Amino acid sequence: MNSNKLYGILIVFMLLCFFSKVTGQTNLLEKRISLPEQEYRLKNILNLLFNEFAVNLSYSDKEIPLDLLIYFNQKEDKLETVLDQLSQQAGLEYSIRNEIIILKVKKPLKKYIVSGFIKDNDSGETLPYANIIVSGKPTGTVSNKFGFYSITLTEGPQTLIYAYMGYNSLNKTFNLNENITLNIDLFSKTENLEEIIIKPEQTDLLSYERRLSSLDVLKIKEIPASLGEADVLRSCQTLPGVTSVVEAGGGYFVRGGAWDQNLMLLDEAIVYNGAHLEGFFSVFNPDVLKDIKFYKGGMPANYGGRIASVLDITQKEGNMKSYHVNGGLGLIASKLMVEGPLIKDKASFIVAVRRSYMDLFFKYLPDEDLKDTKYFFYDLNTKLNFIINPKNRLYVSLYSGNDHLEDDSYFQQYGNLTTTLRWNHIFGNRLFSNTSFIYSDYEMEEGDAGTEWAWKNVVGIDHYEFKNNFTFFAANHKIDFGVNLQYLTFNPGDRIPITDSSLAIKIKIPEQHSLESALYVNDNIKLSPKIELMAGLRFSGYLYLGPEDVFIYDPAFPKDEATITDTIHYGQNKVIKPYSNFEPRLSVKFNLTDNHVLKLTYNRMAQYINRISENSIALPYDMYKPVNKYIKPVISDQVAIGYFASLKKNIYDLSIEFYYKKMNNIIEIRPGSDIHLNRTLDADLLQGEGKAYGIETMLSKTTEKLSASVSYTYSRSLKKISGENKQETLNFGKYYPAHYDIPHQFKLTAQYKLNNKWSFNADFVYMTGRPVSFPDGQYIYAETLVPYYSGINQHRLPDYHRLNLGATRYSIQKPKHKWKGYWNFSLYNVYARKNAYSIYLRRIPGTRYTEAVRYTIIGSVVPTLSYNFEF
Repeated sequence: MNSNKLYGILIVFMLLCFFSKVTGQTNLLEKRISLPEQEYRLKNILNLLFNEFAVNLSYSDKEIPLDLLIYFNQKEDKLETVLDQLSQQAGLEYSIRNEIIILKVKKPLKKYIVSGFIKDNDSGETLPYANIIVSGKPTGTVSNKFGFYSITLTEGPQTLIYAYMGYNSLNKTFNLNENITLNIDLFSKTENLEEIIIKPEQTDLLSYERRLSSLDVLKIKEIPASLGEADVLRSCQTLPGVTSVVEAGGGYFVRGGAWDQNLMLLDEAIVYNGAHLEGFFSVFNPDVLKDIKFYKGGMPANYGGRIASVLDITQKEGNMKSYHVNGGLGLIASKLMVEGPLIKDKASFIVAVRRSYMDLFFKYLPDEDLKDTKYFFYDLNTKLNFIINPKNRLYVSLYSGNDHLEDDSYFQQYGNLTTTLRWNHIFGNRLFSNTSFIYSDYEMEEGDAGTEWAWKNVVGIDHYEFKNNFTFFAANHKIDFGVNLQYLTFNPGDRIPITDSSLAIKIKIPEQHSLESALYVNDNIKLSPKIELMAGLRFSGYLYLGPEDVFIYDPAFPKDEATITDTIHYGQNKVIKPYSNFEPRLSVKFNLTDNHVLKLTYNRMAQYINRISENSIALPYDMYKPVNKYIKPVISDQVAIGYFASLKKNIYDLSIEFYYKKMNNIIEIRPGSDIHLNRTLDADLLQGEGKAYGIETMLSKTTEKLSASVSYTYSRSLKKISGENKQETLNFGKYYPAHYDIPHQFKLTAQYKLNNKWSFNADFVYMTGRPVSFPDGQYIYAETLVPYYSGINQHRLPDYHRLNLGATRYSIQKPKHKWKGYWNFSLYNVYARKNAYSIYLRRIPGTRYTEAVRYTIIGSVVPTLSYNFEF
């Protein structure tokens, strides 16, 4: 054999060996591995590969992180895929030698930050709480309230999916080798664009909290409301655990809390009275609202000052690209909104006005008693938005609203004024700062100018506030921390003669002052693909300040004007009484599967301000009183456990939640007390304890044409006032139902889109009648009929139920025409239910007997019609 043939045979032999080795390696990587979808310790996976699937492994126990948790989201796959997941999650690399898998610790990849703003493509508005998902991984983040996001990723190819409710999802693929700024514009689903489909394993990142705690502004406009006006507060009342106890009244009640225990924010400014027309309208004009967050449990630590709920409303910023006009004409009120750029893509404005015009029609009514009545309300919303540079942004917003009533000689007006100046600044790529200066004012004035006792009474609050909030986007969690400072001045009441000849005596109750501060930190941590934790701590401090003359009462007797023993004068800004409280917050979410979640929450909250009212509902002439020497802050501890599920490809959402709440130092008024212009009001306020508990269930369905929900709530709210003596004890020291104790609530809402021209909506509510105190009997004493009461709130009004229906007719937009319009028809109280606003007893003339009389606000069907437009 010559040398050439020998070399040829050797080469062929070597090639055969090489291809044989490669083929063996390829066959090994193709081996099927079946692992249940769950979390594993790395050492357990390696043992399974060796023992169950005969995969030979070689590694160093000292180098490999054997206790590291690894998550698998497929049940069966190739060995190559399993090894790729191990390499990615454990930072390993592998090679094959003689069909042995050799594992080594991979050289750490560099990490870089992707950050930016998520915006609406058409208007330039930022999109708050949008989801950013890392494709193929159970991780991601959420933009903050101002649309800013930051996420840390390893170097190399990355794909991010951006998703927001009502918008087409968008994916971005790029090679990451440095910190980058990636601003994203999303298109509304009305645009004819192909939507990115989110894989099932990523649905948990589309935030159950957002679906459960956010109200859709567009859906609010579709829910039929009283007198034809879409209403935020009434939309809140369609949620389980939220109710209003009467037909009118601006308050709502959440999980057994009083209405003044709800925090209402408009661009961070507190709104003290959220109602127009005694509660039939809310002060929040839906046309200018961008985002609505509603919390009744699991409240982040940056919220404080109230113990029941938080309604956080953000106004639109104004279109930065083009000018738009929205408006509406209704039977009761009309509105107009204008928005557009001051400097295109740099600065914008939005202005909205709304006014009722019932005052124009009263004079044409046949009832002579109403001809001289004048009643109207108005709203003004405005906001300016400036992009100074990529890292700095400035917002200025203002709200002013007022109700005005004149009836013969009586007059009443009340309203809110809020102003917010906000500065957003980005430090580097991870730290976002929002600094706010806020002013909020509420004032109510009523009087009578038609008698010789011509007078007016004024009550109100001036509220100055500073906030500085920071958001730090860490690798696996998001931390919010900051400081909050509030200075409040309370006007408890001024009685002022309004003519020189008035016989009324001028009375002024001295102003009261308080300073409330808070430091807080809140951390959202993804402990694993299955467990998420929100841990927060808020430390609140409170100072009740002078000037004030503080009465000292004889401790041996009930507090009363007759038991005052001394008076201590405190000068300007002198501390009369300090309080402080730690308020921990904790929420743990277990992702049982991709679409099933178990959530545990605990909240402690402190409240340093109380509404003082002789009524069980919110009325404009109610006054607010700060915590002081004799009135302690209200403290609430609430625990809840909830189960949430998204079913049948996210068509159905199911929620079941149990809660229990314990309250201390709740306020009640001593029976028979007069709270107005009372210089010893502290002596007439009693404090005790309360408890509330219940179960809330809700099932909702969302398809392209139908959006519907049905809910049932069982809840109780009980109080106990047990003082040191009989005069400071109510109901014999036993628990009694609060005025807003509504055990059973059933609610149904539905919106159905028939076609491009018509949509229909309905809502139905049934609930137990509210508690009232009726006499159980009566007796005659000294020829006077005296009622006998066995306890407080031992009886109830008749059950409340009501059906509303609505329809919307959309005009078909013509090509090249910008005008869009739609008609809204609604029927409020369709079957004319005469729900009891109250029941009072009156004596039958000429007898010693009394009769019960039902008082109804709306006892008939109320049709409404409005036209809304946009161009």
